[in-house]
Amino acid sequence: MKKQLLWLALLIVLIASCKKKDPEPTLPPETQTGANTFGCMLNGQVWTNSPREGGGIPTLEAIPEAGGLLTIKAIYKYGERGEIINFLSQNINSTGVYSWDNKTSVRFEDMKKGVFCASYENDVTVQGLLTITRFDISNRVVSGRFHFKLQKQNGLTFEATEGRFDLQMN
Repeated sequence: MKKQLLWLALLIVLIASCKKKDPEPTLPPETQTGANTFGCMLNGQVWTNSPREGGGIPTLEAIPEAGGLLTIKAIYKYGERGEIINFLSQNINSTGVYSWDNKTSVRFEDMKKGVFCASYENDVTVQGLLTITRFDISNRVVSGRFHFKLQKQNGLTFEATEGRFDLQMN
């Protein structure tokens, strides 16, 4: 009986000492329902604007304007600081594939680390595509995929792959 109690006590101690690991972050599924999701692999790491350990406020915006101007912002704020991925594209009136060029602004900013990289800076090159898979003004939904590479002349690079978003337009 003592041996069984000893084993039981040991088992309880082992179970109590096991910590649950937080699940690894994953990209949101590709949807076209206005689910308000955004994510990509940024320099090989999952980047979403979902809630994260330590708090913070996720913010998403999709703002269509007259003349085909479309702004998409994914922000993750830590107090006054945060991380931002921002697209500002012209001539977006329907589904299709759009190249990043001088009519498109692509920006990544990490205010916590003081890092800023935008396609409109003189020392930055941008490559990539924005694919709009749903552009539904009447239901206020925009969905799609993206990939981009921002590179400064000093070698600082931000590369987003497997990007996807499904947003309700403001």
